[in-house]
Amino acid sequence: MKIKFSALCLLTVLFTVSSLSESASMQGERRGVAQAVSVQALPIIPGISGFGTTTTAGMGPNREGGTVVHITTLANSGSGSLKSVLEDSTGPTIIVCDVSGTIVQNGVIAVTNPYMTLALQTCPSPGLSVQNATLSIQTNNILLHHYRGRVGDAAGAPSFGERDCINIVDQGNTGEVYNIVIANTSCSWALDGTIDLNFLKIRPVDITIWQSIISEGLRNAGHPEPDHSSGMLLGIDTKNVSIIRSLFSSNWIRNPAVNSGVHLAIVNSATTNYGQEAINVGFSGNSATQTPQLVTLAGNLYVKGNDARSIAEPLRVQLGVAAGTQIYFEDVCDADVADPSDDAWLTSAVDDRAGFNVKATTPPVTYPGYAPASCTTVRADITANAGARPNDRDSQDTNVITKFNDLTAPLTEKIPQDMADTEGYPVLAENTVVAEVPDNPFAIARGGPNKGYSYIEVWLHGLDAALDRQSLSVLKNDNSYILRNDGFKIRRNN
Repeated sequence: MKIKFSALCLLTVLFTVSSLSESASMQGERRGVAQAVSVQALPIIPGISGFGTTTTAGMGPNREGGTVVHITTLANSGSGSLKSVLEDSTGPTIIVCDVSGTIVQNGVIAVTNPYMTLALQTCPSPGLSVQNATLSIQTNNILLHHYRGRVGDAAGAPSFGERDCINIVDQGNTGEVYNIVIANTSCSWALDGTIDLNFLKIRPVDITIWQSIISEGLRNAGHPEPDHSSGMLLGIDTKNVSIIRSLFSSNWIRNPAVNSGVHLAIVNSATTNYGQEAINVGFSGNSATQTPQLVTLAGNLYVKGNDARSIAEPLRVQLGVAAGTQIYFEDVCDADVADPSDDAWLTSAVDDRAGFNVKATTPPVTYPGYAPASCTTVRADITANAGARPNDRDSQDTNVITKFNDLTAPLTEKIPQDMADTEGYPVLAENTVVAEVPDNPFAIARGGPNKGYSYIEVWLHGLDAALDRQSLSVLKNDNSYILRNDGFKIRRNN
Protein backbone atom coordinates (compact mmCIF):
# COMPACT_ATOMS: atom_id res chain seq x y z
CA MET A 1 0.00 0.00 0.00
CA LYS A 2 1.31 3.43 -0.88
CA ILE A 3 0.78 6.33 1.46
CA LYS A 4 1.36 10.04 1.41
CA PHE A 5 3.29 11.36 4.33
CA SER A 6 4.11 14.56 6.12
CA ALA A 7 6.94 14.10 8.59
CA LEU A 8 6.04 17.19 10.56
CA CYS A 9 2.41 16.16 10.91
CA LEU A 10 3.41 12.65 11.95
CA LEU A 11 5.85 13.90 14.55
CA THR A 12 3.37 16.43 15.89
CA VAL A 13 0.86 13.67 16.49
CA LEU A 14 3.45 11.45 18.10
CA PHE A 15 4.95 14.09 20.35
CA THR A 16 1.89 15.91 21.67
CA VAL A 17 1.86 14.63 25.20
CA SER A 18 -1.46 15.34 26.79
CA SER A 19 -0.51 13.35 29.87
CA LEU A 20 2.17 11.09 31.25
CA SER A 21 0.16 9.70 34.13
CA GLU A 22 2.18 8.87 37.16
CA SER A 23 1.23 6.23 39.70
CA ALA A 24 2.90 5.49 42.99
CA SER A 25 5.11 2.95 41.25
CA MET A 26 6.58 5.76 39.13
CA GLN A 27 7.75 7.95 41.97
CA GLY A 28 11.30 6.62 41.64
CA GLU A 29 11.66 8.30 38.23
CA ARG A 30 12.03 11.61 40.02
CA ARG A 31 15.44 10.58 41.24
CA GLY A 32 16.81 11.27 37.75
CA VAL A 33 17.76 7.69 36.91
CA ALA A 34 16.17 5.32 34.45
CA GLN A 35 13.95 2.70 36.04
CA ALA A 36 14.06 -0.98 35.19
CA VAL A 37 11.64 -1.57 32.34
CA SER A 38 11.43 -4.14 29.60
CA VAL A 39 13.32 -2.93 26.54
CA GLN A 40 10.98 -2.28 23.64
CA ALA A 41 12.02 -2.24 20.00
CA LEU A 42 11.14 1.43 19.57
CA PRO A 43 12.31 3.39 16.54
CA ILE A 44 15.11 5.68 17.64
CA ILE A 45 13.17 8.57 16.04
CA PRO A 46 9.39 8.21 15.92
CA GLY A 47 8.30 7.66 12.34
CA ILE A 48 11.69 6.47 11.09
CA SER A 49 12.01 3.11 9.35
CA GLY A 50 14.79 1.01 7.86
CA PHE A 51 17.68 -1.18 8.90
CA GLY A 52 19.12 -0.48 12.34
CA THR A 53 16.52 2.12 13.28
CA THR A 54 15.53 0.36 16.50
CA THR A 55 18.98 1.01 17.93
CA THR A 56 18.84 2.51 21.42
CA ALA A 57 21.92 4.63 20.61
CA GLY A 58 22.84 6.97 23.49
CA MET A 59 20.27 5.39 25.82
CA GLY A 60 22.45 2.28 26.09
CA PRO A 61 21.73 -1.38 25.35
CA ASN A 62 18.93 -1.74 27.91
CA ARG A 63 17.63 1.85 27.80
CA GLU A 64 19.24 2.35 31.18
CA GLY A 65 20.60 5.76 30.25
CA GLY A 66 24.09 7.09 30.67
CA THR A 67 25.66 10.53 30.41
CA VAL A 68 24.62 13.81 28.79
CA VAL A 69 27.56 15.88 27.54
CA HIS A 70 27.56 19.34 25.95
CA ILE A 71 29.41 20.82 22.99
CA THR A 72 30.46 24.19 24.37
CA THR A 73 33.07 25.51 21.93
CA LEU A 74 33.80 25.89 18.22
CA ALA A 75 37.43 24.93 18.83
CA ASN A 76 38.61 21.85 16.94
CA SER A 77 39.99 20.14 20.04
CA GLY A 78 39.98 20.36 23.80
CA SER A 79 37.30 20.22 26.44
CA GLY A 80 33.78 20.75 25.13
CA SER A 81 34.79 20.44 21.46
CA LEU A 82 32.95 18.23 19.00
CA LYS A 83 36.07 16.13 18.60
CA SER A 84 36.50 15.66 22.33
CA VAL A 85 32.91 14.72 23.12
CA LEU A 86 32.83 12.19 20.29
CA GLU A 87 36.27 10.67 20.84
CA ASP A 88 36.65 10.83 24.62
CA SER A 89 33.20 9.91 25.94
CA THR A 90 32.74 6.46 27.43
CA GLY A 91 29.59 4.46 28.03
CA PRO A 92 26.15 5.38 26.67
CA THR A 93 26.23 9.07 25.80
CA ILE A 94 23.81 11.67 24.46
CA ILE A 95 25.60 14.73 23.09
CA VAL A 96 23.79 18.06 23.05
CA CYS A 97 24.98 21.41 21.77
CA ASP A 98 25.27 24.89 23.29
CA VAL A 99 26.83 26.74 20.34
CA SER A 100 26.25 27.62 16.70
CA GLY A 101 28.80 28.48 14.06
CA THR A 102 31.57 26.78 12.07
CA ILE A 103 34.14 24.30 13.31
CA VAL A 104 37.26 24.14 11.13
CA GLN A 105 38.37 20.69 12.11
CA ASN A 106 41.38 19.97 9.87
CA GLY A 107 41.39 16.25 10.55
CA VAL A 108 39.51 13.06 11.30
CA ILE A 109 37.03 12.62 14.15
CA ALA A 110 36.98 8.92 15.03
CA VAL A 111 33.87 7.59 16.81
CA THR A 112 34.86 4.36 18.57
CA ASN A 113 32.66 4.37 21.69
CA PRO A 114 29.40 2.45 21.09
CA TYR A 115 25.92 3.66 22.07
CA MET A 116 26.09 7.34 21.28
CA THR A 117 23.58 9.94 20.07
CA LEU A 118 24.86 13.15 18.47
CA ALA A 119 21.79 15.40 18.73
CA LEU A 120 22.68 18.58 16.85
CA GLN A 121 19.07 19.71 16.68
CA THR A 122 19.87 21.05 20.15
CA CYS A 123 22.26 23.69 18.76
CA PRO A 124 20.95 27.24 18.75
CA SER A 125 20.09 28.61 15.31
CA PRO A 126 21.66 28.43 12.74
CA GLY A 127 23.32 25.23 13.97
CA LEU A 128 26.80 23.81 13.47
CA SER A 129 28.83 23.33 10.31
CA VAL A 130 32.03 21.27 10.21
CA GLN A 131 34.76 22.01 7.62
CA ASN A 132 37.84 20.04 6.54
CA ALA A 133 36.75 16.99 8.49
CA THR A 134 36.03 13.31 8.03
CA LEU A 135 33.66 11.90 10.63
CA SER A 136 34.65 8.24 10.89
CA ILE A 137 32.19 5.87 12.60
CA GLN A 138 34.00 2.72 13.75
CA THR A 139 31.58 1.23 16.26
CA ASN A 140 27.95 0.24 16.79
CA ASN A 141 24.62 1.73 17.87
CA ILE A 142 25.15 5.30 16.74
CA LEU A 143 22.59 7.99 15.90
CA LEU A 144 23.98 10.92 13.95
CA HIS A 145 21.25 13.56 13.82
CA HIS A 146 21.32 16.96 12.08
CA TYR A 147 25.05 16.81 11.28
CA ARG A 148 26.23 19.29 8.65
CA GLY A 149 29.56 18.53 6.95
CA ARG A 150 31.02 21.05 4.51
CA VAL A 151 34.31 19.36 3.72
CA GLY A 152 36.24 21.44 1.18
CA ASP A 153 39.70 21.37 -0.39
CA ALA A 154 41.80 23.43 2.03
CA ALA A 155 45.37 22.23 2.49
CA GLY A 156 46.20 19.90 5.35
CA ALA A 157 44.41 16.97 6.92
CA PRO A 158 42.52 14.80 6.15
CA SER A 159 44.50 13.67 3.10
CA PHE A 160 42.89 14.50 -0.24
CA GLY A 161 42.73 10.84 -1.23
CA GLU A 162 40.73 9.92 1.88
CA ARG A 163 38.76 13.10 2.61
CA ASP A 164 35.20 11.80 2.99
CA CYS A 165 32.46 13.70 4.75
CA ILE A 166 31.40 10.57 6.68
CA ASN A 167 32.80 7.10 6.53
CA ILE A 168 31.57 4.00 8.29
CA VAL A 169 34.38 1.52 8.48
CA ASP A 170 35.44 -1.69 10.21
CA GLN A 171 39.11 -1.48 9.36
CA GLY A 172 40.04 -4.34 11.69
CA ASN A 173 37.25 -6.67 10.52
CA THR A 174 35.97 -6.94 14.09
CA GLY A 175 32.29 -7.29 13.25
CA GLU A 176 31.55 -4.55 15.79
CA VAL A 177 30.27 -1.91 13.36
CA TYR A 178 26.48 -2.05 12.96
CA ASN A 179 23.15 -0.41 13.92
CA ILE A 180 23.96 3.06 12.61
CA VAL A 181 21.41 5.73 11.71
CA ILE A 182 22.37 8.87 9.79
CA ALA A 183 19.31 11.11 9.87
CA ASN A 184 18.72 14.66 8.62
CA THR A 185 22.37 15.02 7.72
CA SER A 186 23.86 17.22 5.00
CA CYS A 187 27.23 16.54 3.40
CA SER A 188 28.86 18.55 0.63
CA TRP A 189 32.21 19.10 -1.10
CA ALA A 190 33.98 15.87 -0.21
CA LEU A 191 37.13 14.98 -2.15
CA ASP A 192 36.90 11.20 -1.82
CA GLY A 193 33.47 9.77 -0.99
CA THR A 194 30.73 11.93 0.45
CA ILE A 195 29.42 9.06 2.59
CA ASP A 196 31.35 5.79 2.24
CA LEU A 197 30.79 2.38 3.85
CA ASN A 198 33.84 0.12 3.79
CA PHE A 199 35.30 -3.08 5.26
CA LEU A 200 31.93 -4.19 6.63
CA LYS A 201 32.06 -7.87 5.64
CA ILE A 202 31.72 -9.72 8.91
CA ARG A 203 28.02 -9.31 9.63
CA PRO A 204 24.95 -7.47 8.32
CA VAL A 205 25.57 -3.86 9.26
CA ASP A 206 21.96 -2.57 9.52
CA ILE A 207 22.54 1.04 8.43
CA THR A 208 19.93 3.61 7.39
CA ILE A 209 20.46 6.95 5.69
CA TRP A 210 17.25 8.93 6.37
CA GLN A 211 16.12 12.31 5.04
CA SER A 212 19.68 13.36 4.18
CA ILE A 213 21.37 15.41 1.44
CA ILE A 214 24.53 14.12 -0.28
CA SER A 215 25.69 16.83 -2.64
CA GLU A 216 28.40 18.33 -4.82
CA GLY A 217 31.37 16.04 -4.39
CA LEU A 218 34.33 17.99 -5.77
CA ARG A 219 35.31 16.62 -9.17
CA ASN A 220 38.97 17.65 -9.56
CA ALA A 221 40.15 19.26 -6.34
CA GLY A 222 43.25 17.25 -5.51
CA HIS A 223 42.11 13.64 -5.26
CA PRO A 224 44.66 11.34 -6.96
CA GLU A 225 41.97 10.08 -9.36
CA PRO A 226 40.36 12.51 -11.82
CA ASP A 227 36.60 13.08 -11.94
CA HIS A 228 36.24 11.89 -8.35
CA SER A 229 33.02 13.66 -7.42
CA SER A 230 31.56 10.72 -5.53
CA GLY A 231 28.26 10.35 -3.71
CA MET A 232 28.46 7.04 -1.86
CA LEU A 233 30.46 3.82 -2.07
CA LEU A 234 29.11 0.61 -0.55
CA GLY A 235 32.12 -1.66 -0.04
CA ILE A 236 32.28 -5.39 -0.68
CA ASP A 237 29.69 -7.49 1.20
CA THR A 238 28.03 -4.53 2.94
CA LYS A 239 24.60 -5.93 3.78
CA ASN A 240 21.34 -4.41 5.03
CA VAL A 241 21.61 -0.77 4.01
CA SER A 242 18.54 1.39 3.42
CA ILE A 243 18.52 4.89 1.91
CA ILE A 244 15.12 6.50 2.46
CA ARG A 245 13.72 9.94 1.61
CA SER A 246 17.17 11.30 0.74
CA LEU A 247 18.75 13.34 -2.06
CA PHE A 248 21.89 12.74 -4.14
CA SER A 249 22.63 16.00 -5.96
CA SER A 250 25.41 16.90 -8.43
CA ASN A 251 27.83 14.03 -7.88
CA TRP A 252 29.64 12.72 -10.96
CA ILE A 253 29.75 9.06 -9.89
CA ARG A 254 28.54 6.62 -7.20
CA ASN A 255 25.00 7.67 -6.39
CA PRO A 256 25.65 5.09 -4.96
CA ALA A 257 28.17 2.50 -6.21
CA VAL A 258 27.10 -1.02 -5.26
CA ASN A 259 30.01 -3.39 -4.81
CA SER A 260 30.11 -7.17 -4.80
CA GLY A 261 27.79 -8.81 -2.26
CA VAL A 262 25.97 -5.61 -1.26
CA HIS A 263 22.32 -5.77 -0.12
CA LEU A 264 20.65 -2.37 -0.54
CA ALA A 265 17.22 -0.72 -0.64
CA ILE A 266 16.73 2.84 -1.96
CA VAL A 267 13.22 4.14 -1.36
CA ASN A 268 11.47 7.47 -2.01
CA SER A 269 14.79 9.17 -2.76
CA ALA A 270 16.02 11.37 -5.60
CA THR A 271 19.16 11.59 -7.71
CA THR A 272 19.60 14.75 -9.71
CA ASN A 273 22.29 16.11 -12.05
CA TYR A 274 24.26 12.89 -11.88
CA GLY A 275 27.29 12.61 -14.13
CA GLN A 276 28.48 9.27 -15.44
CA GLU A 277 25.69 7.38 -13.70
CA ALA A 278 23.29 7.46 -10.80
CA ILE A 279 23.44 3.87 -9.49
CA ASN A 280 26.41 1.67 -10.43
CA VAL A 281 25.82 -2.04 -9.75
CA GLY A 282 28.88 -4.28 -10.00
CA PHE A 283 31.22 -1.45 -9.16
CA SER A 284 34.49 -3.38 -9.34
CA GLY A 285 35.91 -6.78 -10.12
CA ASN A 286 34.61 -9.41 -12.51
CA SER A 287 32.17 -12.29 -12.32
CA ALA A 288 34.87 -14.67 -11.11
CA THR A 289 35.44 -12.64 -7.93
CA GLN A 290 32.00 -11.11 -7.35
CA THR A 291 29.11 -12.39 -5.27
CA PRO A 292 25.51 -11.39 -6.10
CA GLN A 293 24.26 -7.90 -5.42
CA LEU A 294 20.67 -7.56 -4.21
CA VAL A 295 19.12 -4.15 -4.88
CA THR A 296 15.59 -2.84 -4.38
CA LEU A 297 14.57 0.52 -5.86
CA ALA A 298 11.08 1.78 -5.03
CA GLY A 299 9.38 5.12 -5.60
CA ASN A 300 12.49 7.05 -6.63
CA LEU A 301 13.04 10.15 -8.77
CA TYR A 302 15.87 10.56 -11.32
CA VAL A 303 16.62 13.85 -13.07
CA LYS A 304 19.49 14.41 -15.51
CA GLY A 305 21.17 17.78 -15.44
CA ASN A 306 23.57 19.93 -17.43
CA ASP A 307 26.82 18.18 -16.81
CA ALA A 308 26.51 14.85 -18.59
CA ARG A 309 23.12 14.66 -20.26
CA SER A 310 24.41 12.77 -23.30
CA ILE A 311 26.14 9.99 -21.35
CA ALA A 312 24.41 9.88 -17.97
CA GLU A 313 22.68 6.62 -17.11
CA PRO A 314 20.31 6.30 -14.15
CA LEU A 315 21.28 2.65 -13.65
CA ARG A 316 24.57 1.22 -14.85
CA VAL A 317 24.92 -2.56 -14.55
CA GLN A 318 28.49 -3.71 -15.07
CA LEU A 319 29.32 -6.69 -17.27
CA GLY A 320 31.03 -8.50 -14.43
CA VAL A 321 28.09 -8.83 -12.04
CA ALA A 322 27.79 -12.29 -10.52
CA ALA A 323 25.08 -14.77 -11.41
CA GLY A 324 22.26 -14.36 -8.91
CA THR A 325 22.41 -10.57 -8.89
CA GLN A 326 18.87 -9.18 -8.57
CA ILE A 327 17.66 -5.64 -9.19
CA TYR A 328 14.03 -4.83 -8.49
CA PHE A 329 12.48 -1.51 -9.40
CA GLU A 330 8.98 -0.13 -9.28
CA ASP A 331 7.33 3.27 -9.54
CA VAL A 332 10.22 5.11 -11.17
CA CYS A 333 9.90 8.80 -12.01
CA ASP A 334 12.38 9.61 -14.78
CA ALA A 335 11.53 12.23 -17.39
CA ASP A 336 14.23 10.88 -19.71
CA VAL A 337 12.83 7.34 -19.93
CA ALA A 338 9.52 6.93 -21.73
CA ASP A 339 8.53 3.72 -19.96
CA PRO A 340 10.58 3.13 -16.81
CA SER A 341 8.50 0.08 -15.94
CA ASP A 342 10.05 -2.05 -18.66
CA ASP A 343 13.50 -3.47 -19.19
CA ALA A 344 14.62 -0.34 -21.05
CA TRP A 345 15.40 1.25 -17.72
CA LEU A 346 18.29 -1.21 -17.37
CA THR A 347 20.21 1.03 -19.73
CA SER A 348 23.62 -0.64 -19.79
CA ALA A 349 24.54 -3.96 -21.29
CA VAL A 350 24.46 -6.99 -19.04
CA ASP A 351 26.88 -9.85 -19.64
CA ASP A 352 24.84 -12.10 -21.94
CA ARG A 353 27.33 -14.92 -21.41
CA ALA A 354 26.18 -15.20 -17.81
CA GLY A 355 22.81 -16.40 -19.04
CA PHE A 356 20.67 -14.60 -16.46
CA ASN A 357 18.43 -11.58 -16.22
CA VAL A 358 19.20 -9.23 -13.33
CA LYS A 359 15.67 -7.82 -13.22
CA ALA A 360 13.81 -9.26 -10.22
CA THR A 361 10.03 -9.60 -10.03
CA THR A 362 9.87 -9.24 -6.24
CA PRO A 363 12.00 -7.09 -3.92
CA PRO A 364 15.16 -9.00 -2.93
CA VAL A 365 15.77 -6.49 -0.11
CA THR A 366 12.86 -5.19 1.92
CA TYR A 367 12.71 -1.95 3.88
CA PRO A 368 11.61 -2.79 7.42
CA GLY A 369 8.50 -0.98 8.56
CA TYR A 370 8.25 1.42 5.63
CA ALA A 371 5.43 1.75 3.09
CA PRO A 372 6.69 3.62 0.01
CA ALA A 373 4.81 6.64 -1.24
CA SER A 374 4.45 7.41 -4.94
CA CYS A 375 7.55 8.73 -6.69
CA THR A 376 5.45 11.79 -7.55
CA THR A 377 5.61 12.86 -3.88
CA VAL A 378 9.40 12.69 -3.60
CA ARG A 379 10.26 16.21 -4.74
CA ALA A 380 7.89 17.87 -2.27
CA ASP A 381 8.89 15.58 0.58
CA ILE A 382 12.62 16.12 0.15
CA THR A 383 12.10 19.86 -0.23
CA ALA A 384 10.24 19.98 3.08
CA ASN A 385 12.12 17.44 5.16
CA ALA A 386 15.60 16.51 3.94
CA GLY A 387 18.96 17.64 5.23
CA ALA A 388 20.22 19.19 8.43
CA ARG A 389 17.78 21.61 10.04
CA PRO A 390 15.26 21.73 7.16
CA ASN A 391 13.41 24.62 8.79
CA ASP A 392 16.69 26.46 9.37
CA ARG A 393 18.85 25.63 6.36
CA ASP A 394 22.25 27.12 5.63
CA SER A 395 22.99 28.71 2.25
CA GLN A 396 24.37 25.49 0.74
CA ASP A 397 21.32 23.36 1.47
CA THR A 398 19.11 26.26 0.39
CA ASN A 399 20.97 26.39 -2.94
CA VAL A 400 20.75 22.63 -3.43
CA ILE A 401 17.03 22.52 -2.71
CA THR A 402 16.34 25.59 -4.89
CA LYS A 403 18.13 23.97 -7.84
CA PHE A 404 16.38 20.67 -7.14
CA ASN A 405 13.09 22.49 -7.67
CA ASP A 406 14.18 24.33 -10.81
CA LEU A 407 12.14 22.55 -13.47
CA THR A 408 13.48 24.61 -16.35
CA ALA A 409 15.70 23.00 -18.97
CA PRO A 410 18.61 22.82 -18.79
CA LEU A 411 18.92 22.49 -15.06
CA THR A 412 20.89 25.14 -13.23
CA GLU A 413 22.80 22.61 -11.13
CA LYS A 414 26.45 21.87 -11.77
CA ILE A 415 29.05 19.51 -10.44
CA PRO A 416 31.82 21.71 -9.01
CA GLN A 417 35.45 21.14 -9.93
CA ASP A 418 36.76 22.56 -6.65
CA MET A 419 35.71 25.00 -3.93
CA ALA A 420 36.38 27.97 -6.24
CA ASP A 421 33.63 26.53 -8.44
CA THR A 422 31.05 26.59 -5.61
CA GLU A 423 29.08 29.39 -4.00
CA GLY A 424 31.37 29.22 -1.00
CA TYR A 425 31.16 28.11 2.60
CA PRO A 426 28.06 29.25 4.43
CA VAL A 427 28.68 31.93 7.03
CA LEU A 428 26.95 30.95 10.27
CA ALA A 429 26.31 33.25 13.19
CA GLU A 430 28.09 32.30 16.39
CA ASN A 431 25.59 32.04 19.22
CA THR A 432 25.63 30.42 22.63
CA VAL A 433 22.48 29.09 24.28
CA VAL A 434 22.93 26.40 26.89
CA ALA A 435 20.86 23.35 26.06
CA GLU A 436 18.51 22.99 29.01
CA VAL A 437 18.14 19.24 29.28
CA PRO A 438 14.98 18.13 31.13
CA ASP A 439 15.28 17.02 34.72
CA ASN A 440 15.30 13.25 35.17
CA PRO A 441 16.53 12.87 31.58
CA PHE A 442 16.68 9.08 31.56
CA ALA A 443 13.37 8.45 33.32
CA ILE A 444 11.03 6.49 31.08
CA ALA A 445 7.52 7.50 30.05
CA ARG A 446 5.18 4.71 31.17
CA GLY A 447 2.09 5.66 29.17
CA GLY A 448 0.70 7.76 26.37
CA PRO A 449 2.12 8.15 22.84
CA ASN A 450 5.70 8.42 24.16
CA LYS A 451 5.58 5.19 26.16
CA GLY A 452 9.01 3.63 26.45
CA TYR A 453 10.97 6.75 25.52
CA SER A 454 13.02 8.67 28.06
CA TYR A 455 12.26 12.26 28.95
CA ILE A 456 15.37 13.44 27.12
CA GLU A 457 14.35 11.53 23.99
CA VAL A 458 10.89 13.12 24.01
CA TRP A 459 12.56 16.52 24.30
CA LEU A 460 14.94 15.70 21.42
CA HIS A 461 12.07 14.46 19.28
CA GLY A 462 10.24 17.74 19.81
CA LEU A 463 13.30 19.74 18.80
CA ASP A 464 13.72 17.55 15.76
CA ALA A 465 10.14 18.33 14.75
CA ALA A 466 10.30 22.06 15.35
CA LEU A 467 14.02 22.90 15.19
CA ASP A 468 13.21 25.78 17.47
CA ARG A 469 14.33 25.22 21.01
CA GLN A 470 13.05 28.64 22.05
CA SER A 471 9.45 27.57 21.40
CA LEU A 472 9.64 24.80 23.99
CA SER A 473 9.14 25.21 27.71
CA VAL A 474 11.99 23.24 29.21
CA LEU A 475 11.33 22.14 32.74
CA LYS A 476 14.00 22.91 35.26
CA ASN A 477 13.74 22.00 38.93
CA ASP A 478 9.98 21.55 38.91
CA ASN A 479 8.85 17.96 39.11
CA SER A 480 5.17 18.84 39.49
CA TYR A 481 4.96 19.46 35.75
CA ILE A 482 5.89 17.60 32.61
CA LEU A 483 6.74 18.94 29.17
CA ARG A 484 4.43 18.92 26.19
CA ASN A 485 6.23 19.54 22.93
CA ASP A 486 4.05 22.46 21.88
CA GLY A 487 5.44 24.44 24.79
CA PHE A 488 2.83 23.92 27.50
CA LYS A 489 3.49 22.62 30.97
CA ILE A 490 1.09 19.89 32.03
CA ARG A 491 0.52 19.26 35.72
CA ARG A 492 1.22 15.71 36.81
CA ASN A 493 -1.55 13.55 38.23
CA ASN A 494 -0.40 12.84 41.77
